[in-house]
Amino acid sequence: MALFVSGIVIIVTLFFYILMYSFTNFSSLDNLEEYSTEFTKNDKDIMSNVVLSAKIMPSYNFKENAVWLEPTRDISDTIIPGAEGISESLNLNNTFMRIEETKNNFPKFKYTEDNIPVGNSIKLCISLHWAHKEKGKNFDLTERVQGLPKCGEARSGKFIWNDDDPTHGVDVPAWTQHETDVDCTDQEDCQSTCEGYDALFLNAKRGKKCFGYKILESICLTVEFDAVKNTFTYKGGCFEGGQHYQMTNPVKDQIYYFDKVKFEVRNYNDPVIKAGVMSNYSYSFGASMNWLAYLLNFLFWVALIVFIAAVGMIFYYKSQLQQSGNNNLVNKDNKEDNENPIDNEDP
Repeated sequence: MALFVSGIVIIVTLFFYILMYSFTNFSSLDNLEEYSTEFTKNDKDIMSNVVLSAKIMPSYNFKENAVWLEPTRDISDTIIPGAEGISESLNLNNTFMRIEETKNNFPKFKYTEDNIPVGNSIKLCISLHWAHKEKGKNFDLTERVQGLPKCGEARSGKFIWNDDDPTHGVDVPAWTQHETDVDCTDQEDCQSTCEGYDALFLNAKRGKKCFGYKILESICLTVEFDAVKNTFTYKGGCFEGGQHYQMTNPVKDQIYYFDKVKFEVRNYNDPVIKAGVMSNYSYSFGASMNWLAYLLNFLFWVALIVFIAAVGMIFYYKSQLQQSGNNNLVNKDNKEDNENPIDNEDP
């Protein structure tokens, strides 16, 4: 009975592990833990040894308008959706840069019925600059992060670009507009219809329309350091699909100055960034099933020990029975010899 039960437990446990590693992110979690350990051990946390600034253009003055990011290792400071949980469970507290002070860098957006439509905002362009920490926050001593594309507005020629402003960076809109034609009756019905689109109603010359907007909420960029060349290179965004900014819905009758846009820069090799890629930016690795994995792991080893012990007992009793049978056979032969003695004397 023990052999049968332990065998069933072993088979079920092995089946569970096959399913777990085939259809969940458990194997990725193991890889991430190994990667994080290696990252920490090799002291690749370069972000704690540099200063980083950003320039948001077009601007009036290059040096004074540089935004200096602050280093942090506080897991709760991250703006990457879903990353905080995995960071806490694996203690992924490597240094990254952040800031929320972006005053006077973006145009004002007034979201009221009497101010629409306003169209899309211009595309702001963000460049990154860095220096080793010992140089301090002196913009003249910084170097430009490589690999940034050319700024869209600088390329268009529609805006005056200061001579001191870099022409390479990532484009970011302050807001975007989308319009929808609607079929409605009176003003109340039209406004109610537009609310379903998170938009405002306007009875325009070209017909009844809903004008909706998305406003800039956060920016997150990644950079990679080359120790041989002593350079940083831009590698993309932190958000799903490598996107470098996120938008959100505005609230009606509000004015937005974008003076608290959340801005984060991370090492491209940071385990948090790798976790996003490994999990397709869900940052879910099946942690809620850990208790079942631990339980079955315990049952597997108990069942394996019982199984081995049961097999050993079977072989032991089998050998005992065989030895007992052999002894009985010998005793039987001896008994027959005693009953029928052989006369070996000469006639």
